[in-house]
Amino acid sequence: MEDYMLSGYIGSLIGVLVTVVLFFIKELCENIACTNAIKAEIKCLSVMCNERFDFEIFNGEPYLRLSYPLDTDYFTVFNNNSSKIGKIFDRDERELIIEIYITAKYFVDCLKTNNSCLDRFDKIEEKYGISGKNSKEYEEEIVFARESLIHSKENNILPTYKKLKSLLARMRYESPFDFLTNATKMPRK
Repeated sequence: MEDYMLSGYIGSLIGVLVTVVLFFIKELCENIACTNAIKAEIKCLSVMCNERFDFEIFNGEPYLRLSYPLDTDYFTVFNNNSSKIGKIFDRDERELIIEIYITAKYFVDCLKTNNSCLDRFDKIEEKYGISGKNSKEYEEEIVFARESLIHSKENNILPTYKKLKSLLARMRYESPFDFLTNATKMPRK
């Protein structure tokens, strides 16, 4: 009878160990998937910066003359997985990801401020029309609006963008667990 009890205990122990191992494997796979998704979003952000903003920000103009559509959530993956960021194994990588997103969100806020300054500039143009552009009031308002745009680029957009580019350059897109995800892919014909 003791043999049956011992067998039962061993079977139960093996069952518990298998459950624990499967739980950790599931957590590891979810962590890898989340990290890869966040890295893919950051890579897209990097490409967008290179293709869209480099020229416009570093072109030597005193201020940005374009208004940017910023109503979209450009950080969908990060926002939907922010509770999982703490589970990223590599502390340096985790902190870099958080710093990239904070800086990118601040950059979007800087662009929103610039958009507001451009709107004010346009409203001044509309307010005075062709005939009022020779008035002293028009000149004072337009100078203030232009200075606000210059200040926006020099003190907010440019330094924030430079920091963002520096952070993006430090990002590693390969994963130490790529061998796991590559091992599960089906070969293509």
